[in-house]
Amino acid sequence: MHTTIGAGFGTEHDRPLPALVPPAVVESGRTGGLRVTDQVYRGTRFVGRFASSGLAGFKVFGSGPGVRVRVLLSLDNKAITHWRRNVEGREEASRLPRLIQIRSQGRLRQCVLLDSRSARRRPRATVEFELTADELPRDGLLCVEAVDATEWYGTSPRLTGAVYGRVAPSSVTGVRIDRVEFEPVSRSAAGRFTGVLDATTGEEVSLVSLGGVPYGRKAGARRLDSGLIVVNPMPPSAEPGRIGLCLGLRVAGPPKGGGPARPRVRRTRLGRLRLRVWRVRRAVHTRIRGVLNRLTAAGHALAARIRPVAVPEPLVLSMEDGRAIPVSFTPQGRRDARLDFLAPLTAPALVVLPAAPRLPRRMRLSLVSVARLPW
Repeated sequence: MHTTIGAGFGTEHDRPLPALVPPAVVESGRTGGLRVTDQVYRGTRFVGRFASSGLAGFKVFGSGPGVRVRVLLSLDNKAITHWRRNVEGREEASRLPRLIQIRSQGRLRQCVLLDSRSARRRPRATVEFELTADELPRDGLLCVEAVDATEWYGTSPRLTGAVYGRVAPSSVTGVRIDRVEFEPVSRSAAGRFTGVLDATTGEEVSLVSLGGVPYGRKAGARRLDSGLIVVNPMPPSAEPGRIGLCLGLRVAGPPKGGGPARPRVRRTRLGRLRLRVWRVRRAVHTRIRGVLNRLTAAGHALAARIRPVAVPEPLVLSMEDGRAIPVSFTPQGRRDARLDFLAPLTAPALVVLPAAPRLPRRMRLSLVSVARLPW
């Protein structure tokens, strides 16, 4: 009588886990399709959180021309705490932007920039790339890897020097994977990248990355506080075309203050009197603040007209090998400029903007729009 070796060790829990068949969505680290993790803490209400540069491996069986992968990354206050606890560095470095490379199947796919200064509003970045049928192995293991762009062994010294002191070291530490989506590449993505998009919409479709889109952010121009712009190549399913950026100097609005806290009202005559005094002071301060804001805005507008300020010419580097990418930089008027790529991108590009000299206090360098140019 012959028995199979190991048959006596089987339990009721030894069952084959089903693979993911596109379209599929992974929103938890307990999903059976998530097979391999390296330097990733699995989550329950989200996929996981990176301890450092690592990867997540999914078992995906796709059919047809390929698989489109969409990854949603975010940054929160817990990521800042995790970075301070596990990374050796200055305290100020924890609030610097995070520059992250997203690799899959051994190749660089896209890059994202997450701004740690807006971690309270949990900025999110969308990564979207396509894998052909030849890039999917027979066992279906699809790896999504996130690495620090400055500490990767293949990073060019020129790229590292260009962002030195402007991005945080160990950028992947604490970053969350909120959701991973897989869908077949049967639908063309050309309709999403036609015409002119505002900066926020361009970041939501992963065409550019400026620091992540905070929750509650409306469409429109985006401030470039870090002076960095990541431009990702268009997916293969979209029509080939070049990318053009419209940069400009815009006047930022006054900071939104929450106002003084409401005092606790006591059930006494003195408590009611304090409440009346607080209401009068709040009305007076609101009126004074409104007058000062109008005077300040008028002063900045007058200073901007008297002293013209131009958008500085940027440095554009490839995130893959650090070489300079040829672009066309054309100033338009006093406060706007046009940055056009001369050829379609084959790898993510990093636009490094020098600090604009002597800007008025409320003038901010912004990305106004993203356009797809014919090729």
